[in-house]
Amino acid sequence: LWSVKIDGGNRTMGSAPHTSGGHGHNGSMDSGLIVEYIDERYEATADDDTPGVVKFIPKRPGADRELLFENLVGIPNVVPILETGEEADAWLIAMPKADMSLRAIIKQAGGAMSESDVVPILVDVATALAALDGKVVHRDLKPENVLRLNGAWCLADFGIARYADAST
Repeated sequence: LWSVKIDGGNRTMGSAPHTSGGHGHNGSMDSGLIVEYIDERYEATADDDTPGVVKFIPKRPGADRELLFENLVGIPNVVPILETGEEADAWLIAMPKADMSLRAIIKQAGGAMSESDVVPILVDVATALAALDGKVVHRDLKPENVLRLNGAWCLADFGIARYADAST
């Protein structure tokens, strides 16, 4: 069971389906997450107080592609999927909460960053891309999809990714 906090109220979610208007969600994830909507994502806290994020992906044609890449275990510098779930109109993905996005760092720096700041970011991103080579093509590499997590810059959001052998 987990609880969703939307518009100031808590809503306990579990296997019993229910709806709650335009902002409500129901689903089945078993880790006891407490979830709060923030900027098109849901900040979450697991039962053990580990911070995380739950992403609701509306069920549209092709939207489930992101779930195909939940088994990227062992690939360095990729934001891991901790748990997945499903509700009537959306898939749910739970991930660790990142410290910040590359977009936020660029904005903080006023758009200009020093070489000494950029090189470690590029090394981390290149490490992830090299490990994905021949397996997955990300296809949406942008500052919003590069997140700082546990001291490393990691790739996130595999929503339009393809397996390398299926990519054109």
